[in-house]
Amino acid sequence: MKTRLYVVGILGGIGLLAITLIAVMAFGRHHPSPPLLKENPKPQIPGEILYQDRDGCFVIARASGAGEERLGCSFQKGPIGQEFWWVDDNTVRWALQTSPTGGQVFEIDIRTGVQRETGEAIDIPQLGSMRFPKPYPDLQDCLEGPDGTLACIDNDGKLAMVEGETVTRVAKFDLPKYNRPHIKGWAPDSQWVVLEYHPQRADGPELWIISRDGATRGTLTMEFSFSGIAWRIEGVGAWPSLPD
Repeated sequence: MKTRLYVVGILGGIGLLAITLIAVMAFGRHHPSPPLLKENPKPQIPGEILYQDRDGCFVIARASGAGEERLGCSFQKGPIGQEFWWVDDNTVRWALQTSPTGGQVFEIDIRTGVQRETGEAIDIPQLGSMRFPKPYPDLQDCLEGPDGTLACIDNDGKLAMVEGETVTRVAKFDLPKYNRPHIKGWAPDSQWVVLEYHPQRADGPELWIISRDGATRGTLTMEFSFSGIAWRIEGVGAWPSLPD
């Protein structure tokens, strides 16, 4: 009888320890992602954003979260860290770096996923997202908006806006150490920025939309593919602008 009670006590203790570990892990995890816009649309966010999902399919999503259209899929995904440029409703361009000083321009039909070489070359200064040197020691990953404002991430993962010599921290996130978001793009009206964030233990990154003042936030997608994005607003224009 004593032996049986002893075994039951051990098993009970192991079960209690397992429950404690699960609770600690659950409450100890960071959940910095803003609410999913698909579930909580924000009509004040204008325009639409083009991106590729993890299957290499193009998606045109309403920036507000009010809907999206999944288009053609391509085995050739967009280049990591570089943007798409809108050409028209069916076509985008992107540049593939092919040498230390330049790259080749490709054109993609986003309805079919078919791409072709244009035969055009592009200089390195026009490639990618136009990263700028750190204007301040604690800022990094800066990206210039259409109006010249720099959106940056500081060493603590805060979103900062740099206008001239004025730095304003507009958003702070509950982030795990060493896991900061990355500035991915701007809205063409300079009032919104897109952040790329890769949660711990996730299959891939998310796209967050944050207003310029940090007051409005939302997660556009949790199925991003590391490629570029393009944002357009009717009557305003597109970001990034198509290079000459």
